Amino acid sequence: MLLSVAPKVSRVAILVNPKNSSTAANAINLQIALQGVGPIGLPVEASTVEDIGGSFFKMKEQNADAVIVAPDAVFVEQRLQIADLALKYRLPSIFSFREHVEAGGLMSYG
Repeated sequence: MLLSVAPKVSRVAILVNPKNSSTAANAINLQIALQGVGPIGLPVEASTVEDIGGSFFKMKEQNADAVIVAPDAVFVEQRLQIADLALKYRLPSIFSFREHVEAGGLMSYG
């Protein structure tokens, strides 16, 4: 879905919480799925509210073109911050929950 709205994406950041074991598995699965369609998956970690801002700065340092946000309670709580940062850094974003889209994210699928 992300490639349908941003077809020139070549590097996709995957925001994960390293304290949540299921997001680590999601990141691996996403990297494998991305290999099949072309873009490189770049896991970027954030486990606290304070980490989120720095994680988006790191995404831009790594030349990410878009971001996939793994499902995580911290990321749902901080959906406004994440949506604002995705806009600030001009990163098309995809989420697992519609609440992120209601907060200003680009799209959700889940």
